[in-house]
Amino acid sequence: MNELHQVALAPEGVTRTHTDRHGRAGLAPRGLFRPCSAVSVRVACLLLSALGSLQRADSASPILAPEKLPVGKLSEEWVLASETSAAVYWQTENRARSYVAYGPTEACEHKTPLSPVSAVTGQPFWSHLHRIARLKPAAKCFYRMVCLGTDGKEVASEVKSFQTIQHAQAIRIPDDVPGPPYVLDKRDATYVLTRDLTCPLAGFEIKAPGITLDMDGHTLTYNAEPAERPADWSVRAYKENDCGIKVTHRGGGVRILNGVIRQGKGNSAGTQVGIGCNPVYSGNAPVELAGVEIVWAGKDVSGLFFHWGSGSHVHHCVFEDLGSEITNRHQAISTIDGNAAGDYDHNLVKRTRQQALMGAAKALHNEVYIDSHATNSFGIVPRGGLDRPIEVAHNRIIGLGEHPVGIAMFGTYKPGSAVHRNYVEVECTRSGEEYGYTGSACFRTTWGADNLDVFGNTFIGHAAMHDGKPAKTRVLWVGLPKFKPKEPKDSPEIADARGMFRDNRIIARGRDGAKAGAICVVCLNESPNLIFHTNVVVSTWGNVLLSDEYGHSDGFPKFFGNTFSREGNDPGYVTIRQDYGGRPATAAFLNNSFEGGASADSIKLQEKGAAAFLAALRVIVKDAQGNPLDGARVVITDATGTEVFSGVTPAERTAAAIVSRQGASFAVQCPPDKAARGFIAEAEIQKGEALALLPSHIVTAAGKAPKTPHTIKVTRPGYKEATRQVTAGETASVEIALSK
Repeated sequence: MNELHQVALAPEGVTRTHTDRHGRAGLAPRGLFRPCSAVSVRVACLLLSALGSLQRADSASPILAPEKLPVGKLSEEWVLASETSAAVYWQTENRARSYVAYGPTEACEHKTPLSPVSAVTGQPFWSHLHRIARLKPAAKCFYRMVCLGTDGKEVASEVKSFQTIQHAQAIRIPDDVPGPPYVLDKRDATYVLTRDLTCPLAGFEIKAPGITLDMDGHTLTYNAEPAERPADWSVRAYKENDCGIKVTHRGGGVRILNGVIRQGKGNSAGTQVGIGCNPVYSGNAPVELAGVEIVWAGKDVSGLFFHWGSGSHVHHCVFEDLGSEITNRHQAISTIDGNAAGDYDHNLVKRTRQQALMGAAKALHNEVYIDSHATNSFGIVPRGGLDRPIEVAHNRIIGLGEHPVGIAMFGTYKPGSAVHRNYVEVECTRSGEEYGYTGSACFRTTWGADNLDVFGNTFIGHAAMHDGKPAKTRVLWVGLPKFKPKEPKDSPEIADARGMFRDNRIIARGRDGAKAGAICVVCLNESPNLIFHTNVVVSTWGNVLLSDEYGHSDGFPKFFGNTFSREGNDPGYVTIRQDYGGRPATAAFLNNSFEGGASADSIKLQEKGAAAFLAALRVIVKDAQGNPLDGARVVITDATGTEVFSGVTPAERTAAAIVSRQGASFAVQCPPDKAARGFIAEAEIQKGEALALLPSHIVTAAGKAPKTPHTIKVTRPGYKEATRQVTAGETASVEIALSK
């Protein structure tokens, strides 16, 4: 690889002057996912049950602010028909309440109940799952999806239809199977639930592969009576059954379809690892779960626990965790958990007390609500160490409570992994016993990760003061330290991890002076390949935070082509800041734009802080007749006489790439290598041009140290030498003519 030419591309993002609370504006960066709007019909109290009441998050949060919006487009439609029922799913562009009108004729004489609003936000949902009951087997049913927008207007789809099924050789529960618990042990058989069931403790045990359990729209209530259970998780996992549905065989997968699984009034506890009294537990077998609603509330109970077997597929389901008790937040209580990896799509997580979709290989089109009752309440965490790329895309995550974090990534990921076009909005609204008002984040990577590609997302974090105590937000809470991956085993240490954040909207909004950091490199970063490229970054307090009480920013993370904007008039606002002196706080900035009160000169660094600013310069070499001149050597020295660039003008247009290098350095690579760890963006060098990335100045706690003006010297055999002096950052190009 040659690194003779250096160039900076014009930022792909476009500027804007104002954004609403969802990050929308008249103009937006090209290719960004347009976030769906958060709206509210009313602010609802949280569900009350025999288990006690759930406290709602602080109503002052902008996340709860009502809006009046039309329904918008209907999409992601899906129907699952059983013998006497069917599940109908879809999503709306904006939040809405909904029902399904249905019947044996196109008149659709009947309708399902109107969907509720969120118990966490008091607002309607984007995702809609309705169950149609009391149908006839092998019969046609007409239906249409009806939505009520927060603007008060109703929108209905065209009339559609589906056909219910008729199982030829199904085993009927409870007629053909004794219980409870009901043991399903006939390989490759279909079992059909024919009525609602209430079980004192365990519901079903699946003991053979290939089984399909069609719940046909019915409800399984397990743990209806109180029961003292062992505290040893291994006993609960391997020796006893106290779950709604427990899969114990070690063969092929099973399917659980179209029904409701509910923990009853017994409300028995699990264990601190989340095992015990689970609605669904599988030791080794992969499970397909589709069109199922799951509700539970017990202390230390996770919803689905896939202990070891990978390959589960959970889709078009609804989860609601009504509990709040967590014994050990490090072990965590989750909507889906375990040591396996699975695919999760089109699910509605109405509430999680701590973590939601853990161990995802793919997480697509999910809607997640975090009501955090513990530190590290994650919405989605893709599994690291897999042998295939992960994908987290088109999800909507709303987080409130003690410490909500939208998406987190830890470990090594295969190249090609992507986190894209998600909408995440969070705020810390509850004080916890461990850290008080812990804060919030939309995206976190802190303990080591590699091959991150995060693009096209909308990340919004809110911060506020509570009785004089700050509930901060770090919208991106990131750093790439040296680390030794746990998976795969025997992996070598990674010292130059790659993390690319590009084309995102990153918005940090604080009220009453609360700390609202947009890009916060505070997690022991050591890699020069932590890259922020063409993002739109808005903050009321600080667009870039380099080190705070959590950790430092070493390795000079790279900021290229971003647009930084200030919002509001907080007197404590600083565009680039260091909040903990004595720790490394480094970064390199190239071709970024500043607007709305943000400025490259709005910078506050302390001991060990260093911010390097660079600018691109295009040197165009021509002959006396004005023709581009190839073969000319261009040498550039800085104000101290140090050579900072040397290259030869090409004879034709040449492909190149901007890449990161150690320290505060960028380089242009010819030919480009998109697989390089430091790859940032493609570039082109025209015939007779040299493109250089020139250091303009470095800012430390002592002030600004200029590195310019620069002297350009151009030579070519048969031509007279020419020199020119330029100031980096004042001009994007300079033309130099050589004469013979």
